Amino acid sequence: MANLNFNPGDKVRLRLAKSELDGLVLESPGNEKDTILLKLESGYNVGVNKENILGSRILKKFSNADDEIEFGLIRGKENKIDVDNEKIFVHIN
Repeated sequence: MANLNFNPGDKVRLRLAKSELDGLVLESPGNEKDTILLKLESGYNVGVNKENILGSRILKKFSNADDEIEFGLIRGKENKIDVDNEKIFVHIN
């Protein structure tokens, strides 16, 4: 088994016996400790047994900055954005 130094949210490449998989590492349920869950670019989720992983490489580390929302601000006005029914207000003077 390879050394797996990645975390949920990281984009990785897993080397298996006959193929490689690129995907986003998902949080594994508590009862799935021996399985790595990946979200593939196709949108499918796949589980890979850790024993079958020969090697891994982090393609992109997860960063909270990736989740920032960009929106235009108007000086002197109250600006707001609704994110999943949570309101964020920004005041610029």
